[in-house]
Amino acid sequence: MTDPSSPAAAPMRLCYRHPDTAATRGCDACRRPICDACAGFGPHLESICAPCATASARRSRLIAAGASAAAIAVVGGLIAFAATRPPAIIYGEHKAKIEMALSRVANTPCDGQSTLELVELLNKERDYARVVSVVEAFDAACKPVPRIWWASYTARMQLQDYKGAENDAGRLIENAPDDGDFWWWRGKAKRDGGDVAGAEADFKKTIERTPRALYSVIDLVDLLEKNGRACEGVPALAKLVASQPDEAKKRGLDTRLHRMIRETPCADVTAAIPKKGDVATVCSTLPKDLSFGDGVTSGFAFSLKNTWTARTSPVAQGDAKLCAADVEEVNSTSSVLSGTGMHLYSGRLACTGLGSVTGQTLHAVPLKAQEELVKELVNGAIKTWCGI
Repeated sequence: MTDPSSPAAAPMRLCYRHPDTAATRGCDACRRPICDACAGFGPHLESICAPCATASARRSRLIAAGASAAAIAVVGGLIAFAATRPPAIIYGEHKAKIEMALSRVANTPCDGQSTLELVELLNKERDYARVVSVVEAFDAACKPVPRIWWASYTARMQLQDYKGAENDAGRLIENAPDDGDFWWWRGKAKRDGGDVAGAEADFKKTIERTPRALYSVIDLVDLLEKNGRACEGVPALAKLVASQPDEAKKRGLDTRLHRMIRETPCADVTAAIPKKGDVATVCSTLPKDLSFGDGVTSGFAFSLKNTWTARTSPVAQGDAKLCAADVEEVNSTSSVLSGTGMHLYSGRLACTGLGSVTGQTLHAVPLKAQEELVKELVNGAIKTWCGI
């Protein structure tokens, strides 16, 4: 007779899904017997049956989806809070439009166009602090929209948050480094924040990218004169006066130029001309020679040819190029520079298959002005044609 307490006396457990197969374990989730074929693993590596594993996976997906939705709701709530908090001032003309923009932002918090419309309206109502809070919330939660930084830069400058404005302009420069306006914006923020050297460098960057930038030239000259360096501002102001005579006369810049030259501490007018540095890098693909056609060439073209050879030999190994060179004195018959002793020359170098290069130079001595212009054109060609 079999001992009732022995394993042989216990009834055989069968898999609840396969009645003809012996169970080898129990499901840790539902506790029902399962065979090896039905065994699976749960989220914590526990042994569970297939239906329980499916149910566990479904619950995990629902939890993840809920967490994601909650995160989106939190982000949207932050932006909506920044956008819809009570105004710091009482709105006037744009009140209705602001309320409509607030509604759109609350519904679509990461819609850049709606946010841009809102902050531009807020700037018009001079609610600058709210502009900053809305932009900061947008930046923290959404994909960057550089155009929105225009509005926050304006607001920060009004709030005298010069570091914040400098940061906004810096991000705009990173996004579009060739736009001279953004360098000017950053220069103004640095100037107002007390960084004279940084402002000067940024104003000069603006002028490099936009030579006819009226306000950046005026700001640079103001900065230099205020810091006892009026002499260094003379060339930039003289070029501006010569290139935009009507605008310069309307703003009294021609009179200012005459005054600065009379009062400048420089020993003479030519000392106001900064020395131009040569480009150090010369690539081997540059043309080894510049040709200006058969026969006698102008003295300017001859000087260009010889200067090119001296600057690029023996590194430049590219094919020789047929070129044309033009030079003229700007406003030579105008009274704009009359009495200043300055001569402004403009030149152009164009070679077959290569981008043309232009330049301007200012000097009290016409021959020296042309010599400086040759140097500027050669250096500009090296930069352009070497891709510097």
